[in-house]
Amino acid sequence: MDIKGYCTIKQSAEGRYVADVKKWKEALYCRVMDYNIDGDVLAVLPDGQAMGMFNKNEVDSFFPCVVFGNVLCPPEANVADQEVYYLKVVSRKGGYNDILRRMVIINSLRKGKLDDDFLFSVERMEQLQQQQTQQRV
Repeated sequence: MDIKGYCTIKQSAEGRYVADVKKWKEALYCRVMDYNIDGDVLAVLPDGQAMGMFNKNEVDSFFPCVVFGNVLCPPEANVADQEVYYLKVVSRKGGYNDILRRMVIINSLRKGKLDDDFLFSVERMEQLQQQQTQQRV
């Protein structure tokens, strides 16, 4: 089953079909395997040991995405766009690893949408400096 996003669960959540609610409340974030138009989610704990359903009132934050390789891609991207985006991310200056992936997840949960702009800040700064240098000459 593909990952369709990530979410955090509220401390007051009870969930449906959930064996141990405490584990869900302690999780930093959960993978979303499916969601509906009402905002309900079918989520999996980070360790993959449990699956549960939560209604939108029990979800603290959520953002949709598609995972290509280990890179989070915009949900509306088709397979070709995902591949191009994947290559852009993994070939960025400084590389891409699990720590950066977690940073993307946390930042996106905070904003409510996939947000990885910080990954390319070094490249943007270098481009800006080059433009300023060229304008001076």
